[in-house]
Amino acid sequence: RSLRYGVVGNFLIDPDWGQEQFEELWSFVASHDITRTGFTLLTPLPGTELFESVKDKLAGQPWFKYDMHHLLWEPRLGAQRFFELYAETWKRSVLNLSGPKSLTAWARQVRPSHLPVVARLLFQTQRLMKPSAYLREHAMKIAPR
Repeated sequence: RSLRYGVVGNFLIDPDWGQEQFEELWSFVASHDITRTGFTLLTPLPGTELFESVKDKLAGQPWFKYDMHHLLWEPRLGAQRFFELYAETWKRSVLNLSGPKSLTAWARQVRPSHLPVVARLLFQTQRLMKPSAYLREHAMKIAPR
């Protein structure tokens, strides 16, 4: 940071995590002052050892869910609690417009011609903070349009 390089943390969230692991992640991100973060769900992809070890749990899952953003099996905490904690993880990120970085702060960092695109993307990302959005998609058997 002293050399003015940005730090981005990208983290995998395991569906078998308990609340303690989420809290450890939040603590790690905060203690290292990682303000730009991304979170994806552990997704066993065909051809990997992980896929082979859990393929019985994956039977019947539609292919659109193999995108690192959908659960492929019931999480240890149950879907409701898991998504509450996952949404809380995103709420602690720089993308949360209710958090420390407002839309105005974002606007000051981009060219005026880019404002409409940045604003649209930021408003779309606000669904990441809502457990209900994940629960709706978790229940889907076909891809949303």
